Amino acid sequence: MPSSVPAALRGLRTYLASWPGLRESDGVQVRSAPDVGPLSDDAVEFGDVVAPQRKIGLTSKEETPTITCWTQATVDSTDEDAKDLARLNAYGLLALVEEALAADQTAAGTIARPAGATVGTSTLVQTPADAPGGGTRRAQVRFTISWTSHI
Repeated sequence: MPSSVPAALRGLRTYLASWPGLRESDGVQVRSAPDVGPLSDDAVEFGDVVAPQRKIGLTSKEETPTITCWTQATVDSTDEDAKDLARLNAYGLLALVEEALAADQTAAGTIARPAGATVGTSTLVQTPADAPGGGTRRAQVRFTISWTSHI
C-alpha cells in the first residue's frame, strides 16, 4: 500500500457522518474534500493532507499524515448575538469530531495502526457571509487530524 490517506479520508468521512450531531439528518454536511457546491450552514470539511513517510525495516514504511480540516457554522443575522452563536456552533461541531475520535481512534477500523487519529490545533476564522434577503455571520474553526500508520 503506497499510503493510508485515501482509505482514511473515505473512512473518516463515513465515520464522522454517522456520529450523532454530525449526520445529514442533523443538518450537518461532512465532506472528504472541498467541493464547488455551497456548504450547508453547518459543515465539517477536509482539506489538504501532508503525509511524510520513512522506511522501517526492509519492506515497510511509517506514515504520519496530518489533514487540515474545518468546521463551519452560519447564522442568519449580523448582530453580536449571531456572532456569538456562530462561534459556539462551530466549536460545538469540533467538539463532536473530538468526541467521535476519542470514542474510536480508528474511525471504525479505517485508520491503520499503530496510532489512531487525534485532533490537533485549532484556529478560529470569522467572516460575514452574503445570503439572499439579508446578512449572516459565519465562523470556521480550522483544525488538524493526525495519525501514524505502518504501511
